[in-house]
Amino acid sequence: MSWFPKLRELKVIRCLKLASLPPIPWTQAPCSAEIRKAGSVFGRLVYSKNYKSELSLEIEGKDGQHGVFWNGLAFHNLADLKELKVRNCPPLPLIHLQKLKSLKSLGITGMNNSLLLFEGESYNTECLLPVERIEIEHCGADGKKLTQVLSHFPKLTELEVRRCDKITELGVAVLLQTEMTTPSSSGNEIETEHAQAEQHQTKGEEVEDAAAGGGGLLLLPRQLQELRISGCRGPRLLSDSLGKDSTHGGGLQSLCSLQLFGILDCPRFLSSYSSSASSCFPFPTSLQQLALWGVEGMETLVPLSNLFSLTDLTVHNCGDLRGDGLWPLVTQGRLTQLRISGTPKFFTGSEPSRPHDQEIPSSSSKLEFLLTDDLTGVLTVPICRLLSSSLTQLIFWDNKEMERFAEEQEEALYLHGSLQKLVFSHCTKLQRLPAGLTKLASLNILRIWSCPAIQLLPKDGLPTSLQELEISNCPAIKSLPKNGLPSSLRKLEVPYGISEELKRQCRKLKGTIPIIKDYDD
Repeated sequence: MSWFPKLRELKVIRCLKLASLPPIPWTQAPCSAEIRKAGSVFGRLVYSKNYKSELSLEIEGKDGQHGVFWNGLAFHNLADLKELKVRNCPPLPLIHLQKLKSLKSLGITGMNNSLLLFEGESYNTECLLPVERIEIEHCGADGKKLTQVLSHFPKLTELEVRRCDKITELGVAVLLQTEMTTPSSSGNEIETEHAQAEQHQTKGEEVEDAAAGGGGLLLLPRQLQELRISGCRGPRLLSDSLGKDSTHGGGLQSLCSLQLFGILDCPRFLSSYSSSASSCFPFPTSLQQLALWGVEGMETLVPLSNLFSLTDLTVHNCGDLRGDGLWPLVTQGRLTQLRISGTPKFFTGSEPSRPHDQEIPSSSSKLEFLLTDDLTGVLTVPICRLLSSSLTQLIFWDNKEMERFAEEQEEALYLHGSLQKLVFSHCTKLQRLPAGLTKLASLNILRIWSCPAIQLLPKDGLPTSLQELEISNCPAIKSLPKNGLPSSLRKLEVPYGISEELKRQCRKLKGTIPIIKDYDD
């Protein structure tokens, strides 16, 4: 690169015979580089600024280059790097990684089954890295190795683990005595640093000892605020506390700062919890957002009944899970968003008027958004009465069974006097909408998406408060209501999948409705 002292951008594509390149980046000054399908050690390299205008480096390895792979990077020029993503690369020695003084985000995909990041090095008290976010995907390392890796990141607050099949159990790193005490303010800086070094050394030993009990056990750092785990078919959450730490109980309760947790396609994760263990809670009370996808083992939501700070709950494809334990979170907690799908027994027998649930006036409900595929389960008078004063958005999504609304279901729906947005989406057998939508006096938005069996809009017309109407992929609807659209309407969308008759009627309304969107125009 000495031939081009002012070079700021390098791009090498499909130069298969290229023998070598100087280490990237070749300068500390701002520059960018892209290498794809070239003869260098990298299968792919992109060095540039990401969408946050922060320096980012993405690297993909090549077979047979392990011995010299990392020689292709000039780590001394990467002090300002914020994001690093590595795919199918050999282990990255700590001596290189600790030169990345500004690194905040680390992504690791397809590492080998022996060591994830560190080669020939154990816990090092002097190598504590500034990374705050880590993504690990398709990694062959077991829980013990991952535990050792995570112990090098004391500032880690966000962790995502995907498709790491050698993890069999999850727990939280034990609480050390040194973490429960604060160095005396009377001590000098040297004594304080010495105490911190001893604490990190002890932590490393504790981590190794705890993980040694089982190679599949992953111990999570206690400072985590966001945690996502997906596609790991084997792991089970430990219900008992580890080591000497019984202060917070088992599960993830020791993650006292955890605010967001998502678990996807890990069926055994909550198998240690059931409705009979009502005093045993898997999650800390700090949790605000929780998503359970494809999780089995819990019979009811009673183990979640301590989550009064929860604002957002998603339950999808969770087998026979029932919703007992939900209503205290709705009436006494902070829950504002709820998504329930693919869990057919969720609302069965869990109405809020049942004796095992405390009866609270409907005004105490804070739930504003509800998405569900269980139209029959949710459209009951006790549930709708409870939610009537707070619910503003209701989405019926992906129901493949219901053909018509029963009279009692329609009457329950009309209790929602605060409802502003109503959506029918992918209800494939539904033949008609509720007849009395005009009773929803606050409704502003009505959307009908991919409901091929619906033939008519309500004969009684639409609410006089309606401002937006969208109909898409509903070819059986031939006409607008006979008594016309409400004068309040400001936007009419018929983007695609609509009969020609309906399109012609909508086009005739141009000039009378401020916005009419027809994507065929």
